[in-house]
Amino acid sequence: MEAAKAAEAALSGKEALVEQLQEEIKEAEMVVNEEGSSMQQLQQTVQSANKAAQQAQAELKLLQTSFQLAQGNAANAQQALDGITAQLNEKEQLLDAARAKLDQLSKQQQSSKMDLAKTKEAARKAETSAAEAKQNAARLEGKPVQLRIRNEMKELEERHRKVIVKIDVLFFFNFVLYTYKYIKR
Repeated sequence: MEAAKAAEAALSGKEALVEQLQEEIKEAEMVVNEEGSSMQQLQQTVQSANKAAQQAQAELKLLQTSFQLAQGNAANAQQALDGITAQLNEKEQLLDAARAKLDQLSKQQQSSKMDLAKTKEAARKAETSAAEAKQNAARLEGKPVQLRIRNEMKELEERHRKVIVKIDVLFFFNFVLYTYKYIKR
């Protein structure tokens, strides 16, 4: 009997140990399941973080490329601006030179008009003197007087020729001035 009691006690101890081990196995399985679930969530988080990092890298590359393009565009725009500024400066210099030339030509024209008026008056007086000399020559028939009149006529004709040359020069300057003004428009 004692041996049966001892065997029964040993059996009870073994059954309790098996039950405890089964309980511990269940708890361990639950921990394994929880850790597995947690690991899956962590793996998903790692995958999401990895995708986000890849997207950030792609965006960084895109931004770097855009920045390089923007730098190139800025350099091109600066070159264009420098070229346009140089052209503008050149045009301003040409305009200043043209204005100075126009001012000079206007003064020459004014002076030429005054000379023309004087020359016309001189030509009118020369024609009047020539007409008077012809009338006087017709009245006087003596040879010494005719010689003197002929010399005066030659002198008047020479003055008349010079007046005509001055008039031609003035007309030429006026033509050049108006041509210059027309070209500058």
